[in-house]
Amino acid sequence: MPYTTLLEQLSALHDSELNKLQAVELSYRRQSFSDKDELLSKLNNSPIRCGWITSADQVQRLDNAEQLDFENAPLQAELLLDASDSCHHSVRIAYREQQWHWVDIRLDWHPETPNALAETIALASREKAQAAHCYARIWQQREPMGIISTDAIFIGFNEGRP
Repeated sequence: MPYTTLLEQLSALHDSELNKLQAVELSYRRQSFSDKDELLSKLNNSPIRCGWITSADQVQRLDNAEQLDFENAPLQAELLLDASDSCHHSVRIAYREQQWHWVDIRLDWHPETPNALAETIALASREKAQAAHCYARIWQQREPMGIISTDAIFIGFNEGRP
């Protein structure tokens, strides 16, 4: 069933939670690095808008690219590179099995051909007086289970989707 049809059917239920869902197009592009300097070069050349990075000794919140200053490659990160009313471009980094896995994620909020549903959620920061972390929770159809949550994509701090 096309996601636009599914969204129309869900909207007809008049459930306030279901009405927060929106048809979106989601795409992933994966890349792996075994060389730390190669990863850091790509990271330093990325237009980071905000996000967080975990290294061996700290969790660093980034409110802009100028804050990026570390010698060790991250163990994990979620970064927002670009955002507009219609699209978000995020990056997820994870260190596993002696490689860094870089995942470019593009989320189009006004697609011609949606492949998922999304809702904006905010998760409280573990740090006091810090803005909430905002994510797009992704729902996709998976047979035989039906519609299930398949991902949560970082889209910024406190502001949610514009």
